[in-house]
Amino acid sequence: MASCLRDRTITIADHPRRLDDLTAQVITQYLLYRHRRWPHTINPHLIISEHTAQNEKPVSPHWLGDQFREVGVTLNQIRMDRQLEEALTHGPDALHLTAVFGISERAAIRYANAAKAFLESSLEQNQ
Repeated sequence: MASCLRDRTITIADHPRRLDDLTAQVITQYLLYRHRRWPHTINPHLIISEHTAQNEKPVSPHWLGDQFREVGVTLNQIRMDRQLEEALTHGPDALHLTAVFGISERAAIRYANAAKAFLESSLEQNQ
């Protein structure tokens, strides 16, 4: 996994993703912690727990959601934020969003339209 970060990319669902500086730094630090804590794990997933370090299963959505509960953020909020950020960064392209996230056409169009409206309002404010 650490070798993937040399070129600042990570593959998620067979889709390579370029990482910004902060994300690459945080993932690198996490991978160092993970290797110290579970040096012999064969689990291929980025995020593992005490239980999943012993096998190749991903952590459960419930376990992952618990990790964010204290800061008041839900997995659904993170997912929506990430999809909107992708639409803002790569342009409001519903086909791209469908390919990257595997979401329905309807959901992709909704995010693309929200990004387009935001980008247009930003352009109007800058004029």
